[in-house]
Amino acid sequence: MSRFIIYSALLCVLVGYATASVLAMEKQAMPKHSAAPVSAKVYNDTWASIDSRPLPTWYDEAKLGIFLHWGVFSVPSFGASPAWGWYYWKVSGSQSWKDYMANNFKPKFSYADFAKDFSTEFYKPDDWADLFAASGARYMALTSKHHEGYCTYPTNVSWNWNSRDVGPHRDLVGELAHSIRSRTSMHFGLYHSLYEWFNPLYIQDKANKFKTNAFVKEKTLPELYEIVNAYKPDLIWSDGQWEAPSWYWNSTVFLSWLYNESPVKDTVVTNDRWGSDTLCKHGGYLTCNDRFNPKTHVPDKKWENAMTLNKGSWSWRRDTDISQFLTLKELLSTFIETISCGGNMLMNVGPTKEGTISPIFGERLQDFGAWMSINGEAVYGSKPWRVVQDTMDTNVRYTSQVSTGSLQRAQAHVRELKEKVRERKRITEKRLRAEKEQLEKVFADVVLEENRQKRSVLFDEEQIIREFKARRGESVETVVVQDDVLTDDVIVDNGLIIYAFVMEWPQNGILLLDGPRNATSASTIRMLGMENVVIQYTSLQPTGIAIEMPIVPISKLPHHLIWVLKLVGFQ
Repeated sequence: MSRFIIYSALLCVLVGYATASVLAMEKQAMPKHSAAPVSAKVYNDTWASIDSRPLPTWYDEAKLGIFLHWGVFSVPSFGASPAWGWYYWKVSGSQSWKDYMANNFKPKFSYADFAKDFSTEFYKPDDWADLFAASGARYMALTSKHHEGYCTYPTNVSWNWNSRDVGPHRDLVGELAHSIRSRTSMHFGLYHSLYEWFNPLYIQDKANKFKTNAFVKEKTLPELYEIVNAYKPDLIWSDGQWEAPSWYWNSTVFLSWLYNESPVKDTVVTNDRWGSDTLCKHGGYLTCNDRFNPKTHVPDKKWENAMTLNKGSWSWRRDTDISQFLTLKELLSTFIETISCGGNMLMNVGPTKEGTISPIFGERLQDFGAWMSINGEAVYGSKPWRVVQDTMDTNVRYTSQVSTGSLQRAQAHVRELKEKVRERKRITEKRLRAEKEQLEKVFADVVLEENRQKRSVLFDEEQIIREFKARRGESVETVVVQDDVLTDDVIVDNGLIIYAFVMEWPQNGILLLDGPRNATSASTIRMLGMENVVIQYTSLQPTGIAIEMPIVPISKLPHHLIWVLKLVGFQ
């Protein structure tokens, strides 16, 4: 009996010590800031209060973000959705995953064994930051932890299952945060999964029908406090919430701290994935479901279309082909659908286990940035117009600028982006010139020059324009397109600027629109990237306008895909 009493006492001491340690860890993770100023609103731990917080303005003005799914799942990078591979293998019983593991790995190989090969030896966060900025994105979100539980940063609550202890032995989050902030004006954000498929604490809480929350207290909340205090993200993209209600996750408790006391309380943005009762209802902005895109109407609350460049996968796939990637036109079309309905687009790319971004992803991002460097004025800081999609020509969608401040900020973003695009072009051209010199194929250069001269004789752009206009009985004066014509627009008297995104060039050169109305003698239409060219139009009865698209060769247009008309003085 005495031995039993001694063991019981010892057990109580150990349990008490463990509990005290957890509480101390949570307390240590909490910031040492003073309370919010008296003049500032204090948000309590109810959804009514949390939802009343205004969304920081930077998020709505940003419009475009980059999403990064990166973790141990990047090692096998197999199947339609590699980020869910462990779950498919052990829970869903996917036959393709069973066959893949049986045919390629020893019988006792475990998922954790993949971690040592998460090498990231070619990870250059500076290059990533430069690429993301050149895409036109204004914010980004990197996975700090996905459902597999592996943390891409050093953590005190995920022993031997983080990027410091196993795999790259690096702080992947911290390195990218530094590069983003030191090299760009983008906002840095983090993705975090609330739940973990195979964490014993979570499995036990789930077995208890979530009447206990040891996993939340000892794992999830300490992680959230960790990443906020250590990396100060402007965005927390929560996920993995669907199996348990928000009261289990203590979501409102965390969010009230985040909004009142955290080091990012004035700038941080959150989404709606904080419990099975919150999706498309509570939080900073709505995601509703993956690839959410209402297309035809403007939701009552700010929303985001989180989507993937690879049509089906959030992470890199080794077993993929070119047909699985969205084309530039598909990307732009999705983006324009999104912003015309008041949303942001979070465009996902999946890095490799070595820390590289596949050339197909890089090409899409660079091409997207080239288009944005021309048309960003119609994007950054824009608001949905009263018409989302034109009824006379459904290939046209609209946005608008309603304040001088947001317009000028948008134009500043475009100037910054133009310089980044030019710099990347200069670097690429310099590299290509060096490679060309090394080849020293003089004969090939001579042949190339001869062919170039032949083409210039056969294709005289100005002559084609003159002949085309002559057939129409018009002046043979050639349209001259000037680069980088900047305008100092000021929106006054409750006016606005309307932007029409022309998804398809009209076959006869005449664009018929029902949306723009009430033109005056001072109303003008210009194409972004061709601001020196005034575009002619005619008012229709009873409503609408007919726009005569500029007659120029495709090579002289600002871009070969999707053109933006800037309408001033219309309603």
